[in-house]
Amino acid sequence: MAAFARARGIGVSRLYWWNKRLTAPPISTMTLVPAAVIADEATAAFPSDVAVVIRVAGGIEIEAARASASWVAAVVAALARSAP
Repeated sequence: MAAFARARGIGVSRLYWWNKRLTAPPISTMTLVPAAVIADEATAAFPSDVAVVIRVAGGIEIEAARASASWVAAVVAALARSAP
C-alpha cells in the first residue's frame, strides 16, 4: 500500500486512514418507529401543505414535501419516545 501511495503522490497515512474508514462497519443503524397522526383543534388551524425538514442527532434528516402540523408533531413525539 505504501508503494501505491507514493506512486500517486498520496500520503501513506492518508491512504491508510481512508482504507480504515471505508472498510469499517457502519457506526449506527437506523430503526423505524411507528407513529399515528391524530389531528386536534390546535393543529387543524395550520396549513397542510408545507415543506418541512426534521433534523435529528447523528445527521439524520426527514424531509416531507407536504406535511401537516399534526404529522410533524406525531413524528417529533415518536422520535422523542424512542430516544435513548
